[in-house]
Amino acid sequence: MATVDTGVDALQAFLTGGASNDDPTASLGGAISTLTRARQLGMGWLVASGSSPIPGVRIDYVFGACGGGEATLEASAADETLTFTAPGDTAGTAVEIAEGESKIIPSGTSGKAIRVYREADLRFSGTVTLSLVKSMNGLLGMADLTSAQRSAGRTTYRAFGFSVPGTSDVTELKLWLPPVTGAQATYSLALETPVAGAIQVIGSESTAPTGLSWGSPTTETGALTAATVESGDWIGVWIRRVWPAAGVMTPREGVQLAFSYRGA
Repeated sequence: MATVDTGVDALQAFLTGGASNDDPTASLGGAISTLTRARQLGMGWLVASGSSPIPGVRIDYVFGACGGGEATLEASAADETLTFTAPGDTAGTAVEIAEGESKIIPSGTSGKAIRVYREADLRFSGTVTLSLVKSMNGLLGMADLTSAQRSAGRTTYRAFGFSVPGTSDVTELKLWLPPVTGAQATYSLALETPVAGAIQVIGSESTAPTGLSWGSPTTETGALTAATVESGDWIGVWIRRVWPAAGVMTPREGVQLAFSYRGA
């Protein structure tokens, strides 16, 4: 989990549920996961039809700010660099990367970036087109409802951890929930400070955590705020979804989590 960077990657979101958990449905509190694949709040990605992966380059994370659409990652064998272009953006600065290194490759706009790992020194060249997509039924959206649950109404919970893997503290962490047009469910957030490396654990997704102060801020002005998250530490974030009785089902319903922070 602890690949250390500053700036755009100074704050990293991971599932809870224990060090080896990579299942969003089991992210119900406890210790934070240490698995790279348990990282959250990024974009999902697929190699676009007709394109091919770059040999020896493993994509570990696509930052959520990239948004959906087609992105490109280009490898130059001549100078051992990678260049990334997010959907609808301009190309970022080429970044030199050696075998065994994990690095962030930025797009032209600040905050839009991709993290990759260079594996064995294979044929390091070519361009791959990536289709970036929003994740469904993940940490934020949670599981689909059955017909009975939709009719009766249902409240469910998840928890993740914001981790600071670098050597500098993160300050003024703010979280809010931009409104989604036409959404039936309502969402709330709460913060919990870990004790002995863990937050409370709930028995099921419908069991309410205790002792928390919930809020549903829709702008940064009224955001939930954590003054400081120290380097090497993390803070727990709970998400509550309330589905109203007799709510109208749609094929998919979106939820957005926005956050800002100050780092070194």
